Amino acid sequence: MEKKIEILNFWYGNDPTQFNKWWFNSDQIIDSNIYDMFSDDLIRLYYNFDLTKYQTAPVDILLTDIILLDQVSRHCDRVEPLAFDIIDSTKKAAQISQIWINKKYHLTQPFGYTAFAFLPIRHLKNKNDINNLMELLDSIYSHNPDIESNTIFSKFKIHTKRSLNL
Repeated sequence: MEKKIEILNFWYGNDPTQFNKWWFNSDQIIDSNIYDMFSDDLIRLYYNFDLTKYQTAPVDILLTDIILLDQVSRHCDRVEPLAFDIIDSTKKAAQISQIWINKKYHLTQPFGYTAFAFLPIRHLKNKNDINNLMELLDSIYSHNPDIESNTIFSKFKIHTKRSLNL
């Protein structure tokens, strides 16, 4: 459990509402640091993946494992190619993302968390799923119109919309 907290603290710092530039503009140093800190956790999770455990898991476990499978895998693969396919890892993360959606965490958790919970779905580039994400973003906005001023929300919405045109 301590490692899960370490991952979230590394990823978000003290504030999950603040945009972190390095999330989308990584460099070799950041990739190497992430590899050194979390590659063992990623590999263990990937090879021992059990979707059933997430039905009753707390929100921080869902989020941490989504980040490991979808984000940490990309950073690690840039340092040293992984023995498994990144898309397969993303598919596992997307399965957890669906649980996030089914539990409606997108309406109760900070959007900084939800953005990373949604990213695996966007990464898989299925237009129907991305359209569903756009509907979820509209739902989040209807519950909280002030969210539009949130940098993470506005950037995520723009890039999700753009991904429909790819």
